[in-house]
Amino acid sequence: MATTTNQGVEEEAFIQVNTLLLNELNAKVKASPSRDMTDLLEHKAKTYPALRKVFRDSSVQSATESFDHSDATSVVDERDEFRVPTNAVIVRPLSAIVKQRALKDSDGGVSAIIEGLNRLVTTSEVIWHLGSTAVLGLNSALVMKVGNDIDLQHLPTLEYIKQHAPRVPIPDIHGILQQPDSKRIFLLMSRAPGEPLDSKWKSLSEDEKSLIKGQLDAIVGDFRFLPAPAIHEALAVLGGGSPRRCKDARRQVRVAPGPISSETEFNEFLTFNPQRTQSSTIAMIRSYLKDNHQLVLAHGDLHPRNIMVATSSQLHDPVEGDAPSQEPQHTTNCIVNQSNTRVIITAILDWEMCGWYPEYWEYVKALNTITPGGDLGDWWAYLPQKIGVWPREHAVDLMLSRWHG
Repeated sequence: MATTTNQGVEEEAFIQVNTLLLNELNAKVKASPSRDMTDLLEHKAKTYPALRKVFRDSSVQSATESFDHSDATSVVDERDEFRVPTNAVIVRPLSAIVKQRALKDSDGGVSAIIEGLNRLVTTSEVIWHLGSTAVLGLNSALVMKVGNDIDLQHLPTLEYIKQHAPRVPIPDIHGILQQPDSKRIFLLMSRAPGEPLDSKWKSLSEDEKSLIKGQLDAIVGDFRFLPAPAIHEALAVLGGGSPRRCKDARRQVRVAPGPISSETEFNEFLTFNPQRTQSSTIAMIRSYLKDNHQLVLAHGDLHPRNIMVATSSQLHDPVEGDAPSQEPQHTTNCIVNQSNTRVIITAILDWEMCGWYPEYWEYVKALNTITPGGDLGDWWAYLPQKIGVWPREHAVDLMLSRWHG
């Protein structure tokens, strides 16, 4: 009986994930009917298998705990699903900004703050939602990332970057809550003004793209050569987070099971997949990998979807009664168009893959899901100079992706 019930729950989960995926694609087409979907579809193809598994596991667990997730595709239900439970545990202290926005300047304890956060959830903007993970715009100042598989282990590396390269535009963490006896995390962060660069890229001129490249070059230059801090695991030389581990995202994110101390070991990690036969093909690819690159700090996913941009007019136009946004640093290379408006990078998002890797890594990962001929097909030409150009390593990485695929 339980098996039959689980099969029904799994089938419903797969229906929901397909519906959500189609809704997202329909929304993209509706917003831009002529948009080239190649890059988006390739990205979805890489993440879809893991998404089905996450959605299935989450639904089975929810059914076991007797939660009702009916009609999960409606906006109201989406927001209800992301409410913070009243017994949530504070994993990282909530900032004064969170308390102010949740309590509206009134006094109150944790329960009152959670109640206030849920009021904000009720009227929030669903910025992104896929599977069990979503990003909600609570207001103009705060976003909340909710999910069962949110990586918190990268935060120590992120804090290290913020401390030693304070000009890098990284969103601030304003608190973390967790649902008791669950992996469900509620991560509160500052909200960067503007839109993701991938949504604007096609409309930008060559001059605007070049000057965005200049901003990226200054940003990357601030953090790329930061030395790795000493840790108690002497063999954990490559990778990031705590514990320091290497990650590689192809169809899904793979995490090294233990510390990696050299590029030779890193190459072994790249060329091992328990689901694939160790054939002569992968032996050939492994022979192409060098082991003498310099180790540098990489974001690990420098894709336009992870780069927020805004115009200077947006940054100085108050929203919801807020004070005008402070213009980010690294803007000396910003383009000024005929209306005297500059295009400015306001934030670099999604640092989950950051860490110390071979110097070519930033380049190949920045091109990991870029399809030639698509809207982002010229992204390669506007990558920051600081990361270098690595055609040989890129070609080998493409071979690795096909093998892992």
